[in-house]
Amino acid sequence: MKAVVKSNILPDNGIKMTLKDYYESLPKTTSPKTEFLKRVVDECGVSFGTAINWAKRGMRPADEKHLPTLSKLTGIPEEELFD
Repeated sequence: MKAVVKSNILPDNGIKMTLKDYYESLPKTTSPKTEFLKRVVDECGVSFGTAINWAKRGMRPADEKHLPTLSKLTGIPEEELFD
C-alpha cells in the first residue's frame, strides 16, 4: 500500500505547491473524442451534453440547421449522419 503524503511541499525539491499549481503542472493530454465534442460545441453553439447526445447516443438534433456543420466536421453526408 502506498503512503499518502499530506504536505504541500514536494519531497524532491522542497517547493510549496497549491492545488492550482498542481493542476497547472499536469501534462496536457488530448483525447480525439473529447476534442471532437469540443469542436461540435464551438461550431454549433450547443452545450457539451447536447454534443454527447448527438455523437454518443445517436440523438438527432432538434434543429436541422446543425446538420451541415456536423457533416462538415465529419465528412459524412447529412442524410447519413443518423441512419
